[in-house]
Amino acid sequence: MKWAEKIVSSLANGQAGSLTGLSGSARGFVLESLHSSRKDACTLAITATEEQAYDLMRAWEVFAGAEKIHLFPAPNIIFQRQTVGRNDVARMRTLQALLYQPHSLRIITTAAALLMPLLPKKSLEQKHITIQVGQEIPLTQLNAQLNTIGYQRVDTLTAPGEYALRGGIADVFPIGEDFPFRIEFFGDE
Repeated sequence: MKWAEKIVSSLANGQAGSLTGLSGSARGFVLESLHSSRKDACTLAITATEEQAYDLMRAWEVFAGAEKIHLFPAPNIIFQRQTVGRNDVARMRTLQALLYQPHSLRIITTAAALLMPLLPKKSLEQKHITIQVGQEIPLTQLNAQLNTIGYQRVDTLTAPGEYALRGGIADVFPIGEDFPFRIEFFGDE
């Protein structure tokens, strides 16, 4: 696709460009063609509205696959909200991908989402807990870590950002996941 290479070359040389008149799946085709012509590079598409971002995501998914597109919407700001919303989950998934799989990402966002402040990368990394099978960790330590990073202890999990402890069982609903995880402890293991 020589036209994609010409556009990428122009952008790499600092030249501005505009590609207009695209609609529907043509936008997804062009974005995927541009993305594919740049090895291990991230592609960031910025739209004016969230509705446009969702439309672009559906168009791009046709050519890249739904699992490869990361949506980074603006957070839902609802005062005194106790639960994590859909936009918060999408934002966290995108941030996790940027932290742990930074090559060849496809991200769609809005100008409003980019204006919202984020924690520094080091702070995000410190708020990440990894537990592996066979790892020894006292249940009290896990409880303290989850509290420190802002998880809410509840009796029954209903939303991301919650956890429950019962005997030697910890149920955790990570932000950025569709379903909770159950961790069964045998002593501290």
